[in-house]
Amino acid sequence: DEELGRSQQLLRDFERGARGEEVSDSDLWRARRVVEAIIHPVTGEKMFLFGRMSAFVLVNMPTAVGMLIHGPTSTGAAVFWQWVNQSNNVVCNYVNRSGATVDWRGLLQSYALATTVSCGLALSAGRLMERNPRLKRFGVVVPY
Repeated sequence: DEELGRSQQLLRDFERGARGEEVSDSDLWRARRVVEAIIHPVTGEKMFLFGRMSAFVLVNMPTAVGMLIHGPTSTGAAVFWQWVNQSNNVVCNYVNRSGATVDWRGLLQSYALATTVSCGLALSAGRLMERNPRLKRFGVVVPY
């Protein structure tokens, strides 16, 4: 929060023409990167940490590992990890939305549909692989 506040103040000072001589161009660019990574461009609000694009890989790594390791163990595990994945996706999409307003009905419908389809596809692919032994070699690419 301190770094964000300093960065915002530095950019406000620059916009007013009150740039100090000790402030370099690289300081201004760093301040801009910090602000753009944390503050939503339309709403001006601080974005939720786990929904920021800078956290996308770190947030999705445990999900991907869970899908590959625990997915094949049971139907419940497959459904759980698909639900976790779609929940991560909806948080990322909400946080990085392009507008200030949110169509909650549409967002929740999309979330429910995506979760249902991903669970259905994962379970169907897992069942298909169980029934056809030749497909087992593709097992690592099917998130059960």
